[in-house]
Amino acid sequence: MLIILVLGAWFNLLPKFIAILYLVLSTVTFIIYWFDKRQAKKAEQRISERTLHIFALIGGWPGAALAQQLLRHKSHKRPFRIIFWFTLMANLALFITLLSPAGKALLIWLNQFS
Repeated sequence: MLIILVLGAWFNLLPKFIAILYLVLSTVTFIIYWFDKRQAKKAEQRISERTLHIFALIGGWPGAALAQQLLRHKSHKRPFRIIFWFTLMANLALFITLLSPAGKALLIWLNQFS
């Protein structure tokens, strides 16, 4: 997904700031997952699952997915994974909408900011 975003921005199919936003949010989300995993190992105060889901929902889901795989964090808890997949589908639906004819006007408007 991140590769698609970068290529879309490179070929001016998407505003550059959308690709940058996803990259930044994914990096921040990965770091938050890493920190939560570290806190879990140390039996210290954790980051709430709600916060993890919010970061995934606002665009950090690629970083969350990567963290779940690489760090083995939150990868076995079924209710968490179900909500995570809903955040991923919501992001993909928005992305597909932006690429559709209906989203073209919004993309043109957003492009003026990049």
